[in-house]
Amino acid sequence: MSTGRRVTWGLVVFAGVAVVLNLVGVAADSVSRSHVVPGPDGSSHVTTGNGLAAYHDLLVAAGHPVSVLSAPIRPGTLDPSTTLVIASPEEFALDERQVDLIGDFLAGGGRLVLASTTFFGDLATTLLDPAPRLGPAPPPEVTALLPVPETAGVATVATSGLYAWKDTGAALPIVGADGVTVVAVASIGRGRLVLLADPALLSNAFIGTNAHLGLAVAGEPGRPIVFDEYVHGYGSDSAITAIPPRWRAALALLLLATFIWLWSIGSRFAPAEPADRVFPPARGLYVDALAASLARTPDRDMSMPTTPRP
Repeated sequence: MSTGRRVTWGLVVFAGVAVVLNLVGVAADSVSRSHVVPGPDGSSHVTTGNGLAAYHDLLVAAGHPVSVLSAPIRPGTLDPSTTLVIASPEEFALDERQVDLIGDFLAGGGRLVLASTTFFGDLATTLLDPAPRLGPAPPPEVTALLPVPETAGVATVATSGLYAWKDTGAALPIVGADGVTVVAVASIGRGRLVLLADPALLSNAFIGTNAHLGLAVAGEPGRPIVFDEYVHGYGSDSAITAIPPRWRAALALLLLATFIWLWSIGSRFAPAEPADRVFPPARGLYVDALAASLARTPDRDMSMPTTPRP
């Protein structure tokens, strides 16, 4: 297989994979416009039981301006007058720089609602030390423990019965029962950190019962709300770019490996035959060339004696 043909086949395969990915993206976009929108837990786009789409709609109905963050947190991204909601983030979604900026956001008066079964080490060191520690599972229903703004109008809270804290560390326990806590708060600078042991408290499955809790932790009426969707892999409205960054990198490496494989197997074959047969020069051309060569050769001196043979 010739080099040109190898390159051609490589480009064909690359184009084919790109077409397949685009078709998958179109299908995903089509699904996202249907009644049920699947996706990662804690996402405000998702309408399944573990999503937060209903909470998003509740905040909008209550008069909160709601927006979505689809890029990493960078300087100037967060406005301290807003409430940032981070629910069930991916493990490596928040790097050290983003955590530092969240700390600055809280110190300046921002509000963070962090709903996660795990409390990241960087967050614990930067925002809250000591951090809460998971404990026994909570009962199906818990109650408000203290009269703070985050429990205004809250009598009971329905839980999934899966996650709770036995120790809230430097945070103040405000919702719980039977010696465990599911919601805690902490003041950081001029801001407020609201911690939920289980993202299910605000999920589509429980927000109908926990609506008062959802509105109370969001802050005062009219406060802008920002859902961090970058932590779920949503980079934009496109389904292709919504693929988590590590998955996109893996796909790129797969495409590169496929191209190299096609190139390598091409070298196992002999070169392709020429498209046209190559014939020797015509006899007339040969005769003309010989005549021209003789014409350039000087004549011999015939007057010189020759030695007879014995």
